[in-house]
Amino acid sequence: MPNRIIKETICTSDTIDGLSDAEEAMFYRLLVNCDDYGRMDGRPQILLAKLYPLRIGKIKDTTLAQRLEALERVGLIDTYTVKGRPLIQIKTWADHQQVRNKKSRYPGIESADINCHQLQSNDINRNQLTSIDGPIQSNPIQSESNPIQSADSPSADSEIGTKAQHLRKVESFFEAWWKTYPRKEDKKKAREAFARQFPFGLSRDDLNTRIENLEAHTNRYNKEAMGREARYVKLPATFLNAIDLQSPPE
Repeated sequence: MPNRIIKETICTSDTIDGLSDAEEAMFYRLLVNCDDYGRMDGRPQILLAKLYPLRIGKIKDTTLAQRLEALERVGLIDTYTVKGRPLIQIKTWADHQQVRNKKSRYPGIESADINCHQLQSNDINRNQLTSIDGPIQSNPIQSESNPIQSADSPSADSEIGTKAQHLRKVESFFEAWWKTYPRKEDKKKAREAFARQFPFGLSRDDLNTRIENLEAHTNRYNKEAMGREARYVKLPATFLNAIDLQSPPE
């Protein structure tokens, strides 16, 4: 594995400064383990063996997942899947590292599975849980974000847009919802359960209704779960599979 370059500007980086010590250390461990294109196998068991070989059995998969989410949230990495296999891409890699090999060991994010695709962190920060017609202004899940500005958004004369547009929209819904749910565990299953609640073919009205009902169900459960230990909070997928988004909570 070739040496990697870490510039002194990390010491004054607001992005790096926003991480915990453990999250920052994990980023550096990723840097020295990625291939020449800044990519790496994202499976928890591989990450643990590569990044923390002396701490196997001491670091949980959920801890790794939380640290990865923090790195993605601030825009340092992208996570994505290709044929169901999780992968990691260091962003702006080519700006700081030397590329020696002609081909990466791993497929790039352009090959990502569309139904499991993680939007880039900067895009997520600009996106919000929004209806096809525009933001639901009363929705607190959206309150700190800006409306989606995308050339892929369905046009005014399109009822639902293409399936690819729908999947990208649902992914942005999911990322916004994920930030509000009190237990962050098994994101893959949660994403799959979320997608089942928003099947392709919904009308704008149906989609908006489901968004509003999701907000109501989530707010209600967040109040019920307040103060509980994490292990007593429903897993995200369990919560999503149990609610009916065609109706608000009783």
